Amino acid sequence: MAGMLDRAGFRRQLAKHLEYIGDRSPLASSMLRAIDADLGSGAPWFERLARAWSGRDFGPHYEAPGLLLAGIHREALAGKFRLDDGDAAGAFLRDAAQGFFEDLAGERLQGNQPPRAVAWLLPACAGFMPRGTPFHLVELGTSAGLLLVGDYLPRTMKLLTAEGAPAEEPPRWRDAPYPVLSRHGLDVRPRRVQDPADLLWLKACVWPDDVERMKRLEEAARLFASLAREKTGPRLHERSFAGMPAWLAENLRPHAEEGLLVFNAQAADFLPQAGYDALKDGVAKALEPWGDRGLWVELEYPRSGGDEHELRAHRWVRGAFETRSLARGDGRAGGLRVLPGWDFLAPLSPIHPPRITREEPPKQLQPGRYRFPGGSS
Repeated sequence: MAGMLDRAGFRRQLAKHLEYIGDRSPLASSMLRAIDADLGSGAPWFERLARAWSGRDFGPHYEAPGLLLAGIHREALAGKFRLDDGDAAGAFLRDAAQGFFEDLAGERLQGNQPPRAVAWLLPACAGFMPRGTPFHLVELGTSAGLLLVGDYLPRTMKLLTAEGAPAEEPPRWRDAPYPVLSRHGLDVRPRRVQDPADLLWLKACVWPDDVERMKRLEEAARLFASLAREKTGPRLHERSFAGMPAWLAENLRPHAEEGLLVFNAQAADFLPQAGYDALKDGVAKALEPWGDRGLWVELEYPRSGGDEHELRAHRWVRGAFETRSLARGDGRAGGLRVLPGWDFLAPLSPIHPPRITREEPPKQLQPGRYRFPGGSS
């Protein structure tokens, strides 16, 4: 959707988003129904929203409806009104000041769901942990960077077999921390959990009645703020998707005893196809000097469409940048079905044993080299 927001088109997106949410969030569904009913009866506020978003390009169908829900939720969290049901959301929009719509003009959906750290935890278990290779971690489209500290958080994502039965956890799945050398998050507008306004927006992007998800967000935010104060803690950098591959090439230089794990989780979904193709080409070039120690993994909806997230991995294999789909499922915490083919991440060349590395020391141990099970310390 580009140009002036179209009322009929927006209502179609509301209906599709309502179908997606279903009964997983009764309050969010009630809000969408109330908004749609108001649009059907005129909704003079819509013209102000359309002007605020004039000329803006929206990506997936849920982006514009999700932004409106988050904006309303933010006002409720700020104490402007009580969001008891969908009718309250409709009444708020009918009385909303012009500033509400202007504030939405440049906002982006930036919800950080800690369970999506599975996007890098599983590939790290398969690609780096068995060979004892410490690695740099970079998230593209990081929002507030909460997924960067996923190895310090409870593993709430359910791992399932392809048939849906509980799957065996990979070795070292519950390690804390993983052997990470550095943690970096790149985003066109990074959110800082230490900033009350940014933290409020992150909370607003959570469905208003999803208590468990809100608790996970708050726990991750507290941990991130604590780790960010340390010398080896996570760092956020302002970059657009177009500039992210260059950042990788300029800031992380290959080393024979180190790896690089780049990941994104429901972030590239907002890119048009041309933008995604450019990102893929750029990341491929940045990873090429790393050889088999460079991985790019994504937890996104398939580019061809679909309602399930796909965990796909990219790496250089015999001179070609190849891709494999390794898991599918619910990208929140419902469960991820692990598919065959994880040997795709196995080393392709002889392994260099870990040296005395620069990765962050486990916080419960004295600083020093990482203690790989069975190895020297």
